Amino acid sequence: MEPPIRALEARPDRPAAPVSWASNPRPVGAVLRRRRWTLGLVSGTTLALVAGLTYLKDPEYTSTATILVEGVRDGQIGAPLDVLGRVGAVSPVQTEAEMIRSRRVLEPVVDEMDLHVSVSWDGIPARPSEAFPQHFDASAGAPPGVFWLRRGEGGSVGLFSESAGFPMAMADAGDTIRTGGLSLLPPAGTGWSQIRLEMASFPAAVQEVFERVAVRTDPAVDLIEVSCTARDPAEAQSLCDGIAAQYIQLRTVLQRAEASSTAR
Repeated sequence: MEPPIRALEARPDRPAAPVSWASNPRPVGAVLRRRRWTLGLVSGTTLALVAGLTYLKDPEYTSTATILVEGVRDGQIGAPLDVLGRVGAVSPVQTEAEMIRSRRVLEPVVDEMDLHVSVSWDGIPARPSEAFPQHFDASAGAPPGVFWLRRGEGGSVGLFSESAGFPMAMADAGDTIRTGGLSLLPPAGTGWSQIRLEMASFPAAVQEVFERVAVRTDPAVDLIEVSCTARDPAEAQSLCDGIAAQYIQLRTVLQRAEASSTAR
């Protein structure tokens, strides 16, 4: 935890002397001219540092999706939210925007897209669906850590834990490897030697996605704009599409449950 910010005060045993142009009449221009090389060096170093950091920073891409929230004006969005909206306690559209970034929406998206898993194919980053096009599934309960998929003699494949060093599971060529919430079918062919998998904890991955998703509402219209950021443009678009689809599915389930409860 960062220390609290405190106001600076003059020490009572060494009171600060007031500064005035009358007591210190040296022109500011003369001081700046004498220090011009120092100032120029500091400014040039700062600009070079900023330019270097900008060049080294990985590019990020943003995709957007616009969602129309139906039933806000005519009270069909839900009785509790409608009452709160009339008394000014909450905006129905804002509540829907918060639902989009809720765990009930983000967790299924992270699980479906396997966003808690990073894959490197012989040193080249790839999505799990690209490295394992036939089958890949990492559940929310898969243990975090670094794992290596390595080819053995006779076409066999082993999944090794980097921390343990021994194989967690072995499979013959063409068979599925299953262990600890992880299930995958190794890619066919001999065009690879090893594949690195890094799995983050599922809650940490959900939080990371939460920070990459932003929502914007306009009180004048019943629209919600969802912005998703990623280092790959296809992933940014897939993330926005997945969030929009999951939100619509959740909203449909809630509306059906409310209609069923009202009919009783």
